[in-house]
Amino acid sequence: MKNKKLKIIAVILPILAVTGFLVLKLNIDFFLSLLPKFCVFYITTGYQCFACGNTRSVLSILRGDIISAIKFNPAIPIILALLIMLYIELFALAFFDKKIKVVPRNTVFWIIFAVVLFLYYILRNFV
Repeated sequence: MKNKKLKIIAVILPILAVTGFLVLKLNIDFFLSLLPKFCVFYITTGYQCFACGNTRSVLSILRGDIISAIKFNPAIPIILALLIMLYIELFALAFFDKKIKVVPRNTVFWIIFAVVLFLYYILRNFV
């Protein structure tokens, strides 16, 4: 029974992802109108916050320009890559009954990753 539920989820998730992608891409002007026009943190301090560049990063991904997305804010492409890797794990478990680990589970890896990302966000304001 558990495997059947996993298969259903594994089939439905990409359908939802593609549908969400298309809705976002086709209605991008509407979604952009909902966002603030400026970053209060940037206006106040003159420094980019952790979220600065998220919108431009998403827009770049919608255009298929991954390099620009990484330049604007690497968090969005990294999160997208992690979601894809988690889906691969789910797919393997649902259809091949194999527990593969694509996403690193090592705590030290994630601590180093978080520190590097944090340093990037700080240093991008000074370089």
